[in-house]
Amino acid sequence: MSVKIKGLQAIESNLRKLAIKERKARNKALEKAAEAVANQLERNTPPGANHSGKHMKNDVQISKPDEDGHITVGFGKETSWRVHFVEMGTIKQPPQGFVQQTEDQMKRRVLDIIRSELKKGVGL
Repeated sequence: MSVKIKGLQAIESNLRKLAIKERKARNKALEKAAEAVANQLERNTPPGANHSGKHMKNDVQISKPDEDGHITVGFGKETSWRVHFVEMGTIKQPPQGFVQQTEDQMKRRVLDIIRSELKKGVGL
């Protein structure tokens, strides 16, 4: 007994098109969510003392989505080395926890943005 499936090439073609459409929608959703997180991180970053160089608030950066669907929101090379002192505290300053606060504030919103953008992008 055998089964013949007609239109297998059409199914394959449509699956490929859907995969491409999904990837574009995923990247757009990730970029939109990352932008919202970056804006909130800028708002939550505490003002720094007078120092030479760039301020952390002005150095929030967003990476491009990689092929696995990962995107990074963080600080640039000029300021990233300072972030953990402010976030975790030192002997001379208490922890301020602004990165953790941003993460807590944005969890639900990021999921909502990604969900709505994927629905729009894939056509659901």
